[in-house]
Amino acid sequence: MSIAKKIVCAFSLIFVMFAAVGSYQYVVSLQQSETTTIMEAKTLRSALMAEEMKMSVIQVQQWLTDISATRGQNGMDDGLDEASRYAAMFRKSAEEMKQVNPEDQERLQKIIVAFDDFYAVGQKMAHVFIDQGHEKGNQLMDDFDAQAEKVNHEVDAYLQEKVQQITDSVSSIQDSIELSNRLMLVFFLVVLVVSSVIAYFLSRSIIKPLRLLNQKALVIADGKLDQPVVIQSRDEVGQLGAAFEKMRTNLHVLIQEVKKTADEVAASSEELTVGAERTAESSRQIVSSVKEIADGAERQQHGSNQSARSMEEVNAGIHMVATSSSAVAELSLTMSELAKLGDDTVSRVAAQMQQINNQTEQTNEIIRTLDAHSTQIVDILRVMEAITGQTQILALNAAIEAARAGEQGKGFAIVAEEVRKLAGQSQESAARIAHLIEEIRTYMATAVSAMSESSRETASGMQVASEASDIFTTIRNSIIEVTDQVQEVSASAEQMASNTQQVSEAVIIMKEIANQALAYAKTTVNAVDEQLLSCEDVASSAEKLNQEALRLQALVSKFDV
Repeated sequence: MSIAKKIVCAFSLIFVMFAAVGSYQYVVSLQQSETTTIMEAKTLRSALMAEEMKMSVIQVQQWLTDISATRGQNGMDDGLDEASRYAAMFRKSAEEMKQVNPEDQERLQKIIVAFDDFYAVGQKMAHVFIDQGHEKGNQLMDDFDAQAEKVNHEVDAYLQEKVQQITDSVSSIQDSIELSNRLMLVFFLVVLVVSSVIAYFLSRSIIKPLRLLNQKALVIADGKLDQPVVIQSRDEVGQLGAAFEKMRTNLHVLIQEVKKTADEVAASSEELTVGAERTAESSRQIVSSVKEIADGAERQQHGSNQSARSMEEVNAGIHMVATSSSAVAELSLTMSELAKLGDDTVSRVAAQMQQINNQTEQTNEIIRTLDAHSTQIVDILRVMEAITGQTQILALNAAIEAARAGEQGKGFAIVAEEVRKLAGQSQESAARIAHLIEEIRTYMATAVSAMSESSRETASGMQVASEASDIFTTIRNSIIEVTDQVQEVSASAEQMASNTQQVSEAVIIMKEIANQALAYAKTTVNAVDEQLLSCEDVASSAEKLNQEALRLQALVSKFDV
């Protein structure tokens, strides 16, 4: 159930309770109003008219009794008229009471008959007093008083009955008010208990998941992605928890991939560094070997010069020529071995450069994979920013609804504020992750540039190695040719005395070959020096790539996956 539905159900329950009590109060008020109306229009009016009837009886009795003293003399003869006026008032009140209380027709008629009897006796007594004197009049006085007492008794009984009805009505109204007050007290206690229970369950179903979600968000903000976000609620908070869990899972997988790729880049850069160092070492060995070849070529040139001078001084001694020929033969064998060693070294350099090129291509592929993963991280961050924006809008709407709810919405306003803070923390975490990803992409761009430069230098090194291999092949062929010539010189040394011209030509050829070998050796030294510089550049690029890989590993190590 969503938060809105929970709140609607809670307030609907409270509203229903208020509506029930309000309806009950309305019904009770109608009953009390009806009872009051009846009491005012009927019972109280009847009591007042009964009181007027009683006063009329008393006035009639008083005026007729006074005639016993005045005897209707001039100036005091209004007793019968006053008594008649009050008798008329009594009958009028009795008729009105019949209309107000139709259920008391018989009883009121009985009172009227008793009053008529009483009035008739009174008139008779008054005329007796006037016509016959006190003695005759006093004989009727007892009967008149008895009739007056009878009428008064009937009227008093009726009046007491109406007063009792008024008392009962007032007591009923008071009892109804007291019952209503007790029910209202019970109702407010029940509403208080129900509201407390509703507030407890609402806070348990909303505040508790929000606090748990806030704790998980702080854990994720600290870089710990190995703790799942589990929110059992099925409302908006549960949906937000599911979104956070999805975000955590995606970040967990992504950081694992980045960490794995960073490890691979570090391993590849280390291998590239080792390979570059080995290549540099091989290049140094090639330089050393080529320098030895150059020294041998210089010695060969020196020997050729000596052979030329010896040929000029051939008459000085054949033995010196033979000795020089043997030295040249040995030197030729040495040069052949050195040329073979240089050829093998150049072949290893070419293979090593090919391996470096392959590792460079692999590193480029890894860095492109990192760049693609960084793009995915940026997309995820955009999703996080969208979720944060929606959460802030939800918090704002909740705050507005809480403000509309007034006092009852204070708790929900706190929930809205917590949601807004949580959205702000999520936005800050997304910003920090975006900054880290931007740095990673910058470092990867630098690594790509360095690897591209390394690839170009490696290709150049491979070309130089190929050229060096061709040069060593030429040197080897030349040395083989020199060796053959030296052997011919050695064979001809025995015939030097008889074929001096042939030896001179051979020495001239050997001198030319020695000069050519020396030139080839110097060219090879220059080429190998350039190759050594390229290998050093490759080693520097590999070291820089290794540093960037270590920095990437340090950045990724901030996350616990």
